[in-house]
Amino acid sequence: MKHIKFYASWAIILLFMLPVCIVSASDQLIFGFLPYHSPAKLIGLHKPLIEFLNKDLKETVTMISAPNFKSFRERTRDGNYDLVFTAPHMARLAELEAGYKRVVMSTHMGRPMFLSLTTSGINNLSDLKGKTIALPPPRAINHHVAIETMAEHGLVVGKNVTILITPSHNSALVSLINHQAIAAVMGKSPWGNYANKYHDQIRVFAKGLEFPGFIVMAHARIVQPKVRKIQAAFLRFGKTPQGRDYLKETALEGFALIDDKSMIGLDPYVKAIFRGR
Repeated sequence: MKHIKFYASWAIILLFMLPVCIVSASDQLIFGFLPYHSPAKLIGLHKPLIEFLNKDLKETVTMISAPNFKSFRERTRDGNYDLVFTAPHMARLAELEAGYKRVVMSTHMGRPMFLSLTTSGINNLSDLKGKTIALPPPRAINHHVAIETMAEHGLVVGKNVTILITPSHNSALVSLINHQAIAAVMGKSPWGNYANKYHDQIRVFAKGLEFPGFIVMAHARIVQPKVRKIQAAFLRFGKTPQGRDYLKETALEGFALIDDKSMIGLDPYVKAIFRGR
């Protein structure tokens, strides 16, 4: 039986951070994960999924990522990954820009969660006037929706609120904990990975609009029969005891096939976030 490729901690970090120069073998799948958490956190969360796919598909599944959202988008476009686990707007971009094929989507709905320390006195969005809020990077859909939400409450970036742009969702959380910002934004699923740990220290004081959750896509070179095989593996995994634990731990809730309505509805975000970039 083939084995999943996990390495010593330093090697994993190098694999995640260095430029990708891997050409997939016929019995190997390079699975790229959006760097919405640190490498160690991503590996810890998604190891059960990778192990299941490895056994179910009878192929070597190599988990890899990128240093930031920008490079992940570029590597996705350039075909460095066979599969990608990515944000919804980036999945739609991959479909339009590079012919990626739809695999599955999580059944949870994404939305920006506005977080504050329980001792901060921040109770609603209007309390952020004159304050600094930490956000994930501009290519994150939660960044975009959070700014829209703040604008609806009279908060204008650079005028009466300051934003601290951080490399990832969990780095936004760290900025809050380290008092670099009075509030922070994380996606619903990323925050779900930490909510229990920080329930007595951090609370959600506001929420933004909902949008589709994470999406898995396959590169155009993956033939459709294999795409269907991968889809079936994801759906089977979600029904296993290990899969149910994984879905709870990642806050993804479940896996489902991707419908046209969900993808087409992402077009405004693709245009707003990636226009000219």
